[in-house]
Amino acid sequence: MKQKGILTEEEYTNIRAQFDKEQQKQLKPVYKDGFKLETGDKEFSLGFDGKLFADGRFYTDDNHPSTNTFQARLMRIGLKATLYKYYNFRFEGAYDEGSSGSIKDAYFEAKYFPEAVFRAGQFKEPFCLDELTSDTNIDMMERSLVDNLAPKRDIGAMAYGTLFNDRINYGIGGFNGNGESKASDNNDDKDVAARIVLSPFLLQEGSLLQNLHVGGAMTFGAQNNVPDDYTARTEARTPFFKILAKDSKNNILHVSDRIRWGSELGYNYGPFSLKGEYVLQRFTDMQRQGSTIKKDYDINAWHITASYFLTGEEKGWKEGVYTKPNIKHNFDPFKGKCGIGAWEVLFRYSCFDADEDFLKNGIVDATKYTNKASAYTVGLNWYLNPKVMLKFNYVRTNFDDNLPDSKGQRVLDNENVIMTRFQIEF
Repeated sequence: MKQKGILTEEEYTNIRAQFDKEQQKQLKPVYKDGFKLETGDKEFSLGFDGKLFADGRFYTDDNHPSTNTFQARLMRIGLKATLYKYYNFRFEGAYDEGSSGSIKDAYFEAKYFPEAVFRAGQFKEPFCLDELTSDTNIDMMERSLVDNLAPKRDIGAMAYGTLFNDRINYGIGGFNGNGESKASDNNDDKDVAARIVLSPFLLQEGSLLQNLHVGGAMTFGAQNNVPDDYTARTEARTPFFKILAKDSKNNILHVSDRIRWGSELGYNYGPFSLKGEYVLQRFTDMQRQGSTIKKDYDINAWHITASYFLTGEEKGWKEGVYTKPNIKHNFDPFKGKCGIGAWEVLFRYSCFDADEDFLKNGIVDATKYTNKASAYTVGLNWYLNPKVMLKFNYVRTNFDDNLPDSKGQRVLDNENVIMTRFQIEF
């Protein structure tokens, strides 16, 4: 119409601009960290994602109370949306280890600036590098013994952000303090959780300290009583330490405050990576109903993990957590040059150490459990591509006191297990 003289240059330009503007508002299918529909101006999007972990777990001890098994260790499906550019929504449902289903993430956030984001709903508390790292990006198949002390998801509100080009990451929030999927709190007091991570040399390209990250975290909250049983497990999911909210005589366990302190360090140089964490959890004025003993109880846990990419990749880092490596050559046997993916070898030592008085004073059943455990884990990871990988772990866990075996006899002083995982996400 312009060429025929029906439209002037100005009219054509205005119509074209209006057309382009309308096109920017159309939802189009894209794939970026999941399948989604997104407008050209990125103001609106709707997407879904998922992940599946198919595990094998094989105990080398014939008298172990658990059986060798294949299982769907983790099954998740998630929905995420962006509205008017600044408002995000996230929902994730889980069917882990054969459960009937639960809600993991369910939150809303306002993100006007990356330096200060507001989030409310159910999500992970800002504490513990290993726990905050996505299930698909953790080093081994399972997190270390330290994770037994870390808070998981809870209902609350938080402010978080990244400052100075990712050199400082922080999060601080208030939470109910009684875990995920609880409709309401059991008392008027709330937990406060905070974490800060510093990466002071991140922008110094080529520096030996460029990928050094140090951080600290804490949580504090008045509890009044212990609402649920607290169980610590090995990497093979065997319970070895359990605080009962009510004992066999239905006596309630009272506690004033629960305090956690955490420190973390991460470092990688090329394909080599080293990280470690330490967590102290303290229960103040803990007392079993009917008992005259009231005192503070401590639990300590720590781990150190080293890994090396045989194929030369290096771990990613973004907004205070580790991310996947950039794989140099995806595995594909049908292309002209068959890549071998990325291969990583790993070693970890972790330790869990609770006060002996937990056993002496009847807080933990001394006939069934122990207060100390240490674990050695050797791993091999094969990244076929950024979304598919295989994991192989051997874990030996030593117990300070013997645990009951399959016949109920207290002869199990250690646990040896070989674990395998096929992992896929979309």
